Amino acid sequence: MYKMIIFLSVLLSFGLKANESLDVNYNNMKLGVGYVSSLKENKEKYLESQGFEFSIGYKFESKWLLETGFTDFTNKNEIQPNDIFLRSKKNWQVSDYASIYAGFGLSYLEDNFNPTINMGINYHLNNDWYVDVGYQSLISNRYDDVYSFLISLNYNFSVRFKEEQSSIYYEPISVIADTDEVNISSSEMNLQEKKSKKYYDYYVVIKYDNLTKIGKKLNIPLGDVILANPQLSLRNRSIDLIYPGERIFYPIKQ
Repeated sequence: MYKMIIFLSVLLSFGLKANESLDVNYNNMKLGVGYVSSLKENKEKYLESQGFEFSIGYKFESKWLLETGFTDFTNKNEIQPNDIFLRSKKNWQVSDYASIYAGFGLSYLEDNFNPTINMGINYHLNNDWYVDVGYQSLISNRYDDVYSFLISLNYNFSVRFKEEQSSIYYEPISVIADTDEVNISSSEMNLQEKKSKKYYDYYVVIKYDNLTKIGKKLNIPLGDVILANPQLSLRNRSIDLIYPGERIFYPIKQ
């Protein structure tokens, strides 16, 4: 069992290492604990086991989740269901608060690898916490059918591999001088040129963001945020409909 824990940890670490070059701007890690019930079905009888599941996972671009962990059952029977697992899940957002998922994985059960299929729904309580209600089917030659039902509470948090470098640029505004205007000293001209430039930085959208919330975070009026992002008005949808990973520009002072 300890060899399997090391093996799965190495797999998860490999996934993290492969993404070190990415800028992480969302909660990309999760920890979970929950209740699980497993049922073995055959022609003669049903055998049920109940216990707890502990997991840690890494999210790829907020759509794919790779998680590993172990299941600890309080009542053991001939299934001997305590196992270590590795699962992958693809998420589809269906509303602001809910997403569905489906995926596959491996379960290490009684010194054997068994493929698994899983599906379920996540209900997001806020940016950091969500409830996972899922179903898993274990495919095994040793058992007829083994089904598992899981309900867990999960905590999202962020691990940043590479600090995002600010991309500040300026937009020069041409100033047309009046031909009747008196000569201005070079120092005054430099001051006017500096005032005519607008400087911008950008903010990377995370889940549940909207323009009003972003304006409050940055302490910038909503009108200034809208004016700094003319690309939003070119879309055939509400300008307030933005997606995680999208860049929202805002004016800054120099």
